[in-house]
Amino acid sequence: RKTRTYLGYLLEKYIFEEENVSMFLYKKILEFVKNEYKFISLFSHEEGVFLAQYILFYLRKCNHDDDTLRLFNLFVEKVNAKKTKQHYKNYLIKQTSHILGFSDESEYINNPKNMETHMLSFIMNSIPSFLEFELIKNKGFKIFEIKCDL
Repeated sequence: RKTRTYLGYLLEKYIFEEENVSMFLYKKILEFVKNEYKFISLFSHEEGVFLAQYILFYLRKCNHDDDTLRLFNLFVEKVNAKKTKQHYKNYLIKQTSHILGFSDESEYINNPKNMETHMLSFIMNSIPSFLEFELIKNKGFKIFEIKCDL
């Protein structure tokens, strides 16, 4: 569990702040691409759902479009299967789709009334820094430029 939390922290940093690929993270993420069951197992815990979302973001940032789409479809299926509030599921799926560039959900996801990212959203939504980070996250990220000098 601590490893998942740490991996989530590193992914968040590299997705939204860094401009260079971390080979350590890249190799870790490819484990989830190669083994769908490992990806599916993330959905048994709430923090795992966020880790799954960040895995999708990192794959997209690394230009793994086919893998991103395949795992995104699995992500939608598993989020929808969770026994939790529909509003939470809608926000998470729309946010993920928007940040990945699959659809424009900016009006929905940037409305503070719709920001429900976990079971304690009723508390978190009153914390300004939480809302600020969600708005920053919803702007997306810059795709890594992968170059090969010949």
